Amino acid sequence: MSERILTMPDSTDRFVLTDRPAPTLTDRYRMLPDGMNHTLFVVVRAHQVRTGDVVTAFFSDGPGTRHTRHVPEAFTAHPRAFGNCPAQCEACEDAHAHGATTDRYVCLEPADDYADCVIVFRNTPVAIIPADIAVSFPPPDSAPPLPDLFTLDNEYGPYEALPVSHAWGPYDAISVTRATAEQIAADLPHSHAGRHLTCRWLGDALLIASDPRLRTDPGRPGRLIQPDADGRYRIGGLWPPLPDRRPVAVGRVARRGRPPAGRRHRAGPHQRGGRERHRRNQRNLALAERGITAHRDDDAGNTWLVIARDQTARAFRTC
Repeated sequence: MSERILTMPDSTDRFVLTDRPAPTLTDRYRMLPDGMNHTLFVVVRAHQVRTGDVVTAFFSDGPGTRHTRHVPEAFTAHPRAFGNCPAQCEACEDAHAHGATTDRYVCLEPADDYADCVIVFRNTPVAIIPADIAVSFPPPDSAPPLPDLFTLDNEYGPYEALPVSHAWGPYDAISVTRATAEQIAADLPHSHAGRHLTCRWLGDALLIASDPRLRTDPGRPGRLIQPDADGRYRIGGLWPPLPDRRPVAVGRVARRGRPPAGRRHRAGPHQRGGRERHRRNQRNLALAERGITAHRDDDAGNTWLVIARDQTARAFRTC
């Protein structure tokens, strides 16, 4: 892997720029358009990023030698002042909760259907391809998107699916090929998620059926999944959340546990629906402060509250 070492006028740090890594099962790096590579990168502070610059990487912590932390998906910057988020995304909510202020942080890219805002400390070093050079290439999102990866119980899979949107939730469907659907059908009955399910092919259709003894509606044999116009199958109700997609710089305001620099996790399936999950967790914490515990039965889908109470005749009369 070839390297370039750059510096910035106001810093003694050395920034090591490397080729963009090839995608793997664990590191999902979307390739840059043909001709875009690390020989075009320059290093600037986040507050110096301009509209049209292509953000490609952040860096490890300094001082001294700082190594490239490529973002999984490079993006064209549209900087704006922090604190004015029309989407009221989770990243901005978390940043405000951690005390971020408009004079210290900047938003490099506003929220979209797939991810929250990219918020970093204004002096964060960023590797970019300047707008006047980037304009000579196709936009970063013209490169073929990487498929999303899903698993059953983190044991079976991963299964490749078309990328899902920011609003995707664990009970929503993913779109897979016939070959992937066949693999899911083979694995599902052996997994914890599918322990009460059976899978059977009826021509081109996939029937996923539950144990007859557990059906609340005996007249329904199960879910019949037909291929769509592109020959793909939409299978849902089985998938755990994914991590967020947006890159977040090391040590800066981050969402959901401050992921490492340049990692764009998917909220699952964040890895989305993440804001509602956050609010549900907040509700559970508020209940716990009052001695009330929320329980969920994943098999039956029921939720109930356990309230610690002195169960005497007097206590019940005064409730």
